[in-house]
Amino acid sequence: MLTTSLNQMRRRLMSSSLSMMDRPFTHSLSSISPLSTSLLASRLFSSKSTASSTSSSASSTSSSKSSATASKKLFRLDDFPFFDIQPKYNTPKSSINQNLELEDIASRRRIPSKQQSKPWQQVMGKPPYKAKSPFTSMTVHKKGMSFHSPYGKDLITINESALSPKEGSKRKVLHQRQIKQNIRRAKDPKLGEVARNVTEPGQPLWQPEPSQIKRMKLLRIRQGKPYLMLHRDLLNTDRDREALVRGKVPFGQYNFHKFVRLPKPPGGKDWAQIGREQGRPEESLHPEGFRMPITDKGEMEWLRNYRLSREKIRREQEEEHMVDE
Repeated sequence: MLTTSLNQMRRRLMSSSLSMMDRPFTHSLSSISPLSTSLLASRLFSSKSTASSTSSSASSTSSSKSSATASKKLFRLDDFPFFDIQPKYNTPKSSINQNLELEDIASRRRIPSKQQSKPWQQVMGKPPYKAKSPFTSMTVHKKGMSFHSPYGKDLITINESALSPKEGSKRKVLHQRQIKQNIRRAKDPKLGEVARNVTEPGQPLWQPEPSQIKRMKLLRIRQGKPYLMLHRDLLNTDRDREALVRGKVPFGQYNFHKFVRLPKPPGGKDWAQIGREQGRPEESLHPEGFRMPITDKGEMEWLRNYRLSREKIRREQEEEHMVDE
Protein backbone atom coordinates (compact mmCIF):
# COMPACT_ATOMS: atom_id res chain seq x y z
CA MET A 1 0.00 0.00 0.00
CA LEU A 2 2.80 2.39 0.93
CA THR A 3 4.75 1.49 -2.24
CA THR A 4 1.66 2.23 -4.37
CA SER A 5 1.25 5.58 -2.63
CA LEU A 6 4.89 6.44 -3.25
CA ASN A 7 4.58 5.54 -6.94
CA GLN A 8 1.57 7.85 -7.21
CA MET A 9 3.69 10.62 -5.63
CA ARG A 10 6.45 10.00 -8.16
CA ARG A 11 4.03 10.19 -11.12
CA ARG A 12 2.66 13.45 -9.74
CA LEU A 13 6.20 14.75 -9.34
CA MET A 14 7.17 13.85 -12.92
CA SER A 15 4.17 15.64 -14.41
CA SER A 16 4.70 18.71 -12.23
CA SER A 17 8.45 18.88 -12.94
CA LEU A 18 7.80 19.32 -16.67
CA SER A 19 5.21 22.06 -16.14
CA MET A 20 7.40 24.01 -13.71
CA MET A 21 10.35 24.53 -16.05
CA ASP A 22 9.17 28.01 -17.04
CA ARG A 23 8.93 29.02 -13.37
CA PRO A 24 11.95 27.30 -11.82
CA PHE A 25 11.88 28.96 -8.41
CA THR A 26 8.18 28.85 -7.59
CA HIS A 27 7.42 25.13 -7.35
CA SER A 28 8.77 22.43 -5.10
CA LEU A 29 9.88 18.91 -5.94
CA SER A 30 11.56 16.08 -4.13
CA SER A 31 13.28 14.11 -6.87
CA ILE A 32 13.52 14.25 -10.65
CA SER A 33 14.43 11.56 -13.18
CA PRO A 34 17.73 11.98 -15.12
CA LEU A 35 15.78 12.84 -18.30
CA SER A 36 13.58 15.51 -16.75
CA THR A 37 16.57 16.85 -14.81
CA SER A 38 18.50 17.35 -18.07
CA LEU A 39 15.54 19.14 -19.63
CA LEU A 40 15.16 21.26 -16.52
CA ALA A 41 18.84 22.17 -16.55
CA SER A 42 18.77 23.29 -20.18
CA ARG A 43 15.64 25.41 -19.67
CA LEU A 44 16.68 26.73 -16.28
CA PHE A 45 20.04 28.19 -17.28
CA SER A 46 19.61 28.78 -21.03
CA SER A 47 18.39 32.38 -20.85
CA LYS A 48 19.28 35.31 -18.70
CA SER A 49 15.89 36.92 -19.09
CA THR A 50 14.26 34.50 -16.64
CA ALA A 51 17.10 34.99 -14.21
CA SER A 52 16.93 38.75 -14.51
CA SER A 53 13.22 38.88 -13.73
CA THR A 54 13.65 36.45 -10.84
CA SER A 55 16.63 38.37 -9.52
CA SER A 56 14.96 41.77 -9.81
CA SER A 57 11.88 40.45 -8.03
CA ALA A 58 14.00 38.94 -5.28
CA SER A 59 16.16 42.04 -4.94
CA SER A 60 13.14 44.34 -4.70
CA THR A 61 11.69 42.15 -1.96
CA SER A 62 15.07 42.06 -0.24
CA SER A 63 15.54 45.82 -0.45
CA SER A 64 12.11 46.49 1.04
CA LYS A 65 12.90 44.18 3.94
CA SER A 66 16.36 45.59 4.50
CA SER A 67 14.99 49.13 4.54
CA ALA A 68 12.52 48.10 7.23
CA THR A 69 15.09 46.39 9.42
CA ALA A 70 18.78 45.63 9.56
CA SER A 71 18.29 42.31 11.37
CA LYS A 72 20.63 39.38 10.87
CA LYS A 73 19.84 36.56 8.48
CA LEU A 74 20.38 33.11 9.97
CA PHE A 75 20.66 29.89 8.00
CA ARG A 76 20.90 26.16 8.52
CA LEU A 77 21.83 23.41 6.04
CA ASP A 78 20.47 19.91 6.54
CA ASP A 79 20.18 16.79 4.34
CA PHE A 80 17.47 15.42 6.66
CA PRO A 81 15.36 18.44 7.71
CA PHE A 82 12.26 16.33 8.51
CA PHE A 83 14.08 13.64 10.50
CA ASP A 84 14.42 14.02 14.28
CA ILE A 85 17.39 11.62 14.29
CA GLN A 86 20.60 12.27 12.35
CA PRO A 87 20.99 9.01 10.35
CA LYS A 88 24.77 9.20 10.06
CA TYR A 89 25.41 9.45 13.81
CA ASN A 90 22.04 8.24 15.17
CA THR A 91 21.80 11.33 17.39
CA PRO A 92 18.73 13.53 18.05
CA LYS A 93 18.48 16.88 16.31
CA SER A 94 16.09 19.71 15.50
CA SER A 95 13.64 18.96 12.69
CA ILE A 96 10.52 20.19 10.89
CA ASN A 97 7.55 18.55 12.62
CA GLN A 98 4.07 17.60 11.37
CA ASN A 99 2.84 21.14 12.05
CA LEU A 100 5.74 22.37 9.86
CA GLU A 101 7.41 24.06 12.83
CA LEU A 102 11.18 24.02 13.04
CA GLU A 103 11.29 22.29 16.40
CA ASP A 104 14.04 21.85 18.98
CA ILE A 105 14.52 18.57 20.81
CA ALA A 106 13.46 19.84 24.25
CA SER A 107 10.09 21.01 22.89
CA ARG A 108 9.54 17.74 21.03
CA ARG A 109 10.34 15.65 24.12
CA ARG A 110 8.70 18.09 26.55
CA ILE A 111 11.81 18.46 28.68
CA PRO A 112 11.18 20.69 31.76
CA SER A 113 12.99 24.02 31.63
CA LYS A 114 15.31 23.25 34.56
CA GLN A 115 16.49 20.01 32.90
CA GLN A 116 17.23 21.54 29.50
CA SER A 117 20.77 21.81 28.18
CA LYS A 118 22.75 25.03 28.45
CA PRO A 119 24.29 26.84 25.45
CA TRP A 120 27.78 25.44 26.17
CA GLN A 121 26.33 21.91 26.19
CA GLN A 122 24.64 22.47 22.82
CA VAL A 123 27.97 23.60 21.36
CA MET A 124 29.82 20.63 22.87
CA GLY A 125 27.31 18.35 21.18
CA LYS A 126 27.50 15.22 23.32
CA PRO A 127 24.41 12.98 22.76
CA PRO A 128 23.06 13.32 26.34
CA TYR A 129 23.21 17.12 25.97
CA LYS A 130 21.65 17.05 22.50
CA ALA A 131 18.79 14.92 23.85
CA LYS A 132 17.67 17.79 26.14
CA SER A 133 18.55 20.82 24.03
CA PRO A 134 16.10 23.72 23.58
CA PHE A 135 18.27 25.14 20.77
CA THR A 136 18.55 24.88 17.00
CA SER A 137 22.02 25.73 15.75
CA MET A 138 22.12 28.27 12.91
CA THR A 139 24.82 30.29 11.14
CA VAL A 140 24.81 34.08 10.87
CA HIS A 141 25.00 34.96 7.19
CA LYS A 142 27.61 37.47 6.13
CA LYS A 143 27.18 39.53 2.96
CA GLY A 144 28.92 37.78 0.08
CA MET A 145 29.00 34.49 1.98
CA SER A 146 27.73 31.42 0.11
CA PHE A 147 25.07 29.18 1.65
CA HIS A 148 27.22 26.06 1.82
CA SER A 149 28.47 23.83 4.63
CA PRO A 150 29.32 20.15 5.22
CA TYR A 151 26.05 19.70 7.13
CA GLY A 152 23.71 19.40 4.13
CA LYS A 153 22.17 20.92 1.00
CA ASP A 154 18.55 21.78 1.87
CA LEU A 155 18.53 25.36 3.17
CA ILE A 156 16.54 26.91 6.02
CA THR A 157 16.80 30.68 6.47
CA ILE A 158 15.41 33.00 9.14
CA ASN A 159 15.29 36.77 9.23
CA GLU A 160 15.80 37.45 12.91
CA SER A 161 13.34 40.36 12.78
CA ALA A 162 10.56 37.80 12.11
CA LEU A 163 11.12 36.25 15.55
CA SER A 164 9.98 37.42 18.94
CA PRO A 165 12.97 38.74 20.95
CA LYS A 166 11.97 36.49 23.87
CA GLU A 167 11.02 32.85 24.35
CA GLY A 168 9.22 33.10 27.66
CA SER A 169 11.58 35.09 29.86
CA LYS A 170 14.74 34.10 27.92
CA ARG A 171 16.41 35.35 24.77
CA LYS A 172 15.02 33.79 21.58
CA VAL A 173 18.36 34.04 19.76
CA LEU A 174 21.81 33.80 21.31
CA HIS A 175 24.70 35.22 19.29
CA GLN A 176 28.45 34.73 19.55
CA ARG A 177 28.94 37.10 22.48
CA GLN A 178 26.40 35.26 24.65
CA ILE A 179 27.50 31.79 23.52
CA LYS A 180 31.20 32.35 24.19
CA GLN A 181 30.43 34.03 27.49
CA ASN A 182 28.37 31.00 28.54
CA ILE A 183 31.18 28.59 27.56
CA ARG A 184 33.81 30.52 29.52
CA ARG A 185 31.62 30.92 32.60
CA ALA A 186 30.46 27.28 32.75
CA LYS A 187 33.48 26.02 34.75
CA ASP A 188 32.37 22.44 34.12
CA PRO A 189 35.05 19.69 34.42
CA LYS A 190 34.14 18.39 30.94
CA LEU A 191 35.39 21.64 29.41
CA GLY A 192 38.79 20.90 30.96
CA GLU A 193 39.08 17.47 29.31
CA VAL A 194 41.46 16.92 26.39
CA ALA A 195 39.63 17.34 23.07
CA ARG A 196 39.55 14.28 20.81
CA ASN A 197 37.94 13.37 17.50
CA VAL A 198 35.65 10.73 18.97
CA THR A 199 34.12 9.78 15.59
CA GLU A 200 37.51 8.74 14.16
CA PRO A 201 39.25 5.39 14.76
CA GLY A 202 41.50 5.56 17.82
CA GLN A 203 40.00 8.94 18.83
CA PRO A 204 43.08 11.04 17.92
CA LEU A 205 43.71 14.42 19.52
CA TRP A 206 41.59 17.21 18.07
CA GLN A 207 43.49 19.71 15.93
CA PRO A 208 42.33 23.20 14.85
CA GLU A 209 42.00 24.11 11.20
CA PRO A 210 44.42 26.70 9.73
CA SER A 211 41.66 29.32 9.71
CA GLN A 212 41.00 28.62 13.40
CA ILE A 213 44.67 29.02 14.30
CA LYS A 214 44.52 32.55 12.89
CA ARG A 215 41.66 33.35 15.28
CA MET A 216 43.35 32.05 18.45
CA LYS A 217 44.91 35.31 19.56
CA LEU A 218 41.58 37.11 19.25
CA LEU A 219 39.91 34.37 21.32
CA ARG A 220 42.72 34.42 23.91
CA ILE A 221 43.74 30.82 23.20
CA ARG A 222 47.38 29.75 23.19
CA GLN A 223 48.54 27.62 20.30
CA GLY A 224 49.81 24.27 21.46
CA LYS A 225 48.96 20.67 22.30
CA PRO A 226 46.82 19.21 23.59
CA TYR A 227 43.76 21.42 23.17
CA LEU A 228 40.98 21.24 25.73
CA MET A 229 37.26 20.95 25.05
CA LEU A 230 36.97 24.60 26.10
CA HIS A 231 39.35 25.60 23.28
CA ARG A 232 37.69 23.32 20.73
CA ASP A 233 34.19 24.60 21.47
CA LEU A 234 35.19 28.28 21.40
CA LEU A 235 37.00 27.79 18.08
CA ASN A 236 34.23 25.72 16.49
CA THR A 237 31.36 28.04 17.41
CA ASP A 238 33.50 30.97 16.20
CA ARG A 239 34.28 29.24 12.89
CA ASP A 240 30.60 28.44 12.28
CA ARG A 241 29.44 31.98 13.16
CA GLU A 242 26.95 30.09 15.26
CA ALA A 243 23.68 31.45 16.61
CA LEU A 244 21.33 29.43 18.82
CA VAL A 245 17.59 29.78 18.27
CA ARG A 246 15.54 28.78 21.32
CA GLY A 247 12.24 26.89 20.96
CA LYS A 248 9.99 26.41 17.94
CA VAL A 249 9.86 28.52 14.77
CA PRO A 250 6.56 28.35 12.79
CA PHE A 251 6.44 27.88 9.01
CA GLY A 252 6.46 31.35 7.51
CA GLN A 253 8.90 32.67 10.10
CA TYR A 254 11.52 30.43 8.49
CA ASN A 255 12.02 29.94 4.74
CA PHE A 256 12.74 26.56 3.19
CA HIS A 257 14.77 26.03 0.00
CA LYS A 258 14.71 22.53 -1.48
CA PHE A 259 17.94 21.35 -3.15
CA VAL A 260 17.64 19.88 -6.65
CA ARG A 261 20.65 18.07 -8.13
CA LEU A 262 21.44 18.69 -11.82
CA PRO A 263 23.78 16.97 -14.32
CA LYS A 264 27.27 18.44 -14.42
CA PRO A 265 27.21 21.45 -16.78
CA PRO A 266 29.55 21.68 -19.78
CA GLY A 267 32.35 24.20 -20.04
CA GLY A 268 34.15 23.54 -16.76
CA LYS A 269 31.82 25.69 -14.66
CA ASP A 270 29.59 24.63 -11.81
CA TRP A 271 25.92 25.58 -11.37
CA ALA A 272 26.67 28.15 -8.69
CA GLN A 273 28.99 30.04 -11.06
CA ILE A 274 26.42 29.93 -13.86
CA GLY A 275 23.60 31.08 -11.59
CA ARG A 276 25.72 33.86 -10.13
CA GLU A 277 26.60 35.15 -13.61
CA GLN A 278 22.87 35.27 -14.36
CA GLY A 279 22.17 37.27 -11.21
CA ARG A 280 20.17 34.60 -9.42
CA PRO A 281 19.51 34.91 -5.65
CA GLU A 282 22.37 33.58 -3.54
CA GLU A 283 20.00 31.26 -1.64
CA SER A 284 19.26 29.40 -4.89
CA LEU A 285 22.89 28.69 -5.77
CA HIS A 286 24.74 25.42 -5.29
CA PRO A 287 27.68 23.98 -7.29
CA GLU A 288 25.83 20.70 -7.93
CA GLY A 289 22.37 22.09 -8.77
CA PHE A 290 20.04 24.74 -7.42
CA ARG A 291 17.57 25.37 -4.59
CA MET A 292 13.88 26.16 -4.95
CA PRO A 293 11.93 28.05 -2.26
CA ILE A 294 8.78 26.39 -0.96
CA THR A 295 6.32 29.00 0.28
CA ASP A 296 3.07 27.03 0.01
CA LYS A 297 2.07 25.10 3.13
CA GLY A 298 0.42 22.31 1.13
CA GLU A 299 3.55 21.76 -0.94
CA MET A 300 5.66 21.69 2.20
CA GLU A 301 3.38 19.09 3.79
CA TRP A 302 3.55 16.99 0.63
CA LEU A 303 7.34 17.14 0.54
CA ARG A 304 7.60 16.15 4.20
CA ASN A 305 5.25 13.18 3.76
CA TYR A 306 7.07 12.08 0.61
CA ARG A 307 10.49 12.19 2.28
CA LEU A 308 9.30 10.27 5.35
CA SER A 309 7.47 7.67 3.21
CA ARG A 310 10.57 7.13 1.08
CA GLU A 311 12.70 6.66 4.17
CA LYS A 312 10.21 4.16 5.61
CA ILE A 313 10.35 2.08 2.41
CA ARG A 314 14.15 2.21 2.46
CA ARG A 315 14.24 0.90 6.02
CA GLU A 316 11.73 -1.86 5.24
CA GLN A 317 13.83 -2.99 2.27
CA GLU A 318 16.94 -2.90 4.46
CA GLU A 319 15.26 -5.08 7.08
CA GLU A 320 14.08 -7.56 4.41
CA HIS A 321 17.64 -7.78 3.09
CA MET A 322 18.95 -8.51 6.61
CA VAL A 323 16.35 -11.26 7.07
CA ASP A 324 17.28 -12.85 3.71
CA GLU A 325 20.91 -13.00 4.78
